[in-house]
This record gives sequence, C-alpha cells and structure tokens, in this order.
Amino acid sequence: MSVTQTKLQNLAITESSGVCRSIRFPGVLYTHNDSGSVPAFFAFDKTGADLATFKLGIKGVDCEDCSSAIVNGVPTLILADVGDNNVVRTAYNIYVVTEPETLTTGTLTAKVITFRYPDGKKRNCESCALLPDGSIILVTKNYPALSGPTTVFTIRSWLSGDANVTVTAGPVVNTAYKTITSMDVRDDLMVLMGNGRATIFPVNDWVHASRSITMPKCNQPEAICFSDDGLSLWMTSETDKSPGAQTPLFNITL
Repeated sequence: MSVTQTKLQNLAITESSGVCRSIRFPGVLYTHNDSGSVPAFFAFDKTGADLATFKLGIKGVDCEDCSSAIVNGVPTLILADVGDNNVVRTAYNIYVVTEPETLTTGTLTAKVITFRYPDGKKRNCESCALLPDGSIILVTKNYPALSGPTTVFTIRSWLSGDANVTVTAGPVVNTAYKTITSMDVRDDLMVLMGNGRATIFPVNDWVHASRSITMPKCNQPEAICFSDDGLSLWMTSETDKSPGAQTPLFNITL
C-alpha cells in the first residue's frame, strides 16, 4: 500500500464531508461541505485543481456524504442531508441531481427525497451509497448513544415518484465499525470508513471484511470513495479551519 497527498485548491471547501467519482468525466471527483453551508458539489481533479462549483439552490441542514451512479441510464449524484448529532430532527433529506454535462459553475435542480426511519426513531448518519438500481444505502452512526447501533437502511421506491418513500431496516453492523463517517460501493465491493481505518467488504456482506486499511494521519477523515479503476481509494480530511487552510486529499493504493 502507498499513499500520496495533495490539497484541494478551492478554499470554499472548508469541511469536506463526502467525496464521490464523476460518472461523465474520468479522473474528476466531487465533494461538499458539512453543516452550515449552502448545499453544493465542488468538482476537482486528482491534483486538487478546482474545476467548478454546482449549488443546489436549497437550504440544507447537515449534509454528510455523497455518491454517484448511472441510474436508468442517467449519470446521477446524491447528497445525503442526514446528519443529526443532537438526535432531534423529525425528518431527513436526500438531494438527487443529474450530473451536469459540462464542468461549468452553475446551479443544479435537485429532487428532494424526504424520509423517516421505519421505527420512527431519530438517528445520526454520515454515510450513503447510490446503487445502479436506484437503491440508496444508509449506514447510521453509533454516536451519540441515542442514535442506536450502527445499522444499515435502504431507501427504495423514490424512482417511481411514490410520495411514501420505502425505508427498509437491514442488519446491525459489527460494533468495531460503529463510528462510520463515509462509505462507497463499486461493482462487487463496498468500503466503510471509521475508527481511523477503512474496511472493504463484499457488497451486501456486512460481516466478512476482506481487507482493513489504516488511514493516513490527518485531522478528522470524513470522506472516502473508490477510484475510477477500483485500484485505489480517494479520501479527504477536514481542514484546520485557519485562514487560507486547504483540505488534504489522499490517494491510497489497494
């Protein structure tokens, strides 16, 4: 395993909380800020160079992760507004956009999926993944304690236009991975990041980890995704928030 590091050049990225691959543009990635910011996707390349900013024109609460996939033939991005550190929110949102055809700064129109957990409980969540069939996977965070155990939930039916979004509870994830801050799915593999490491599993197998990777030392790693070829992982870390600070970008070979 080897690690290379650079920095994101766009200083508007002050708290990178999710990262995902572009579908249309090989070598391009998207990230977004955490709570307190207007929801937007920031596009950059593997050198950290700023390419474009796409605001969603809506007011978010606590955006924690993003994901990308081709859904029904359409390159699609999602932004998961699902964070709830105080476990007080009555509902959560996922914003769905079609990936822009050009890397030209602008505003995107988002479809808003509003959901509640099937048992009515409030939960903190920082991880999501979009699958090609349109399913959205959420892995909740076991922090604070009121959020409950780290659990998998799947959102379906939104593609049909059904206002009653179906949210299905899945397995409880091994407690060793309780502080999950990001995830990604690519082909037959998925990666969960938390507790200072990334763990790779076969898709839909939340028990039999195939590989554990120690994260490079940095300030609060928050986002991870597979590279285009699946041979490495991209990871971002929060900045130290001092004037002019830049967000670290890591590439970790597998």
